[in-house]
Amino acid sequence: MRLISEIRYKRNMEPYKIEKIEKLYDTYSKRLYFTSLRIIGNECEAEEVVQDTFLKYFNCPDKAKIQNIESWLVSICVRASIDVVRKRKREKEFINEYSDEELSKEKMFEPETQTICRDTKMGIVKKALMSLPDTLRIILSLHLIEGFDYEEIVNITGLNGNTIRSRYMRGREKLAIELKTMIKELNN
Repeated sequence: MRLISEIRYKRNMEPYKIEKIEKLYDTYSKRLYFTSLRIIGNECEAEEVVQDTFLKYFNCPDKAKIQNIESWLVSICVRASIDVVRKRKREKEFINEYSDEELSKEKMFEPETQTICRDTKMGIVKKALMSLPDTLRIILSLHLIEGFDYEEIVNITGLNGNTIRSRYMRGREKLAIELKTMIKELNN
């Protein structure tokens, strides 16, 4: 019901509208949750997707044009769930790309500690990424973590394509150096 209290707080709605929202939430929330859970496989992330789905619906300016609310909600929920899975996959690929032989030799990266250290690995990579200059970090984040291609980054940033490629290459090199430095410090 966190969603309902947020809407009530933000919009200062009349009670009859709140009841309508609560009814809509009660009617569809479980279905959306289990749909998302089957796709994502994580309860917390599934709950977040359901909340985001309802917020998208409540903020939709063209609600009157939606002919079938249930299918619209399920469609948005499925797309958001797939986005979560894609983002998780990109993060995993990002980690694997930078866990070269030197990183793999470290004790924290041995197979028996993989599940515990996945978050630690991502934390180290994110920390290294945050240490880069903004111009490089933004390009790397958009490409490696968010999954945008060069043309999309050009449209987002307004920069020249050659500038994007150049910053990406320099950023990757600096990130690799920073990661090696951080791992060495971690082991000392």
